[in-house]
Amino acid sequence: MIDPHELDVMLGGAWHPDLHPLCTRCGYDLTGSVSDRCPECGGSFSRRQIEREAYALKNRIRQLDFVPGVIDAGMWVCAVGAVLSVPVIVFNAWLGVALPFLARGLAWGCGCTGFLMAMSCLQALRIPPWARSKLKTPIDFRRAVMAMMLGGGQIATAILVP
Repeated sequence: MIDPHELDVMLGGAWHPDLHPLCTRCGYDLTGSVSDRCPECGGSFSRRQIEREAYALKNRIRQLDFVPGVIDAGMWVCAVGAVLSVPVIVFNAWLGVALPFLARGLAWGCGCTGFLMAMSCLQALRIPPWARSKLKTPIDFRRAVMAMMLGGGQIATAILVP
């Protein structure tokens, strides 16, 4: 069996000193509890289960450190797609037949890609709110929503503009 400290070293960092074990049922902080029952909700738990949950949360926090960069990249993909494709789609009467078709494809591709990249912020909703404060870079949900709206606008433009 692997020692938890050795697992921390293998994963590349020390355990968060303020990442406490929580009840899997109600989220109560079980630090210092000597019982196998939660003092808050009365639910039973095993130490091994609580340890697994704590390590899983630690790994989710580590994975979420990349999300702000993914959101920024999604914003850039949407912006480049909008600059390159929307004017061509809107003013397609001045251009030939092939270019508006390619512009629609570009708008569709950039819009979908940027939208999905911005949706990576939803992963942060899977962890407790207090754990989000442990992220190295906080996730800007407003920026993610802006990127999703820009991507959705490009998709709508590609589909709806005649």
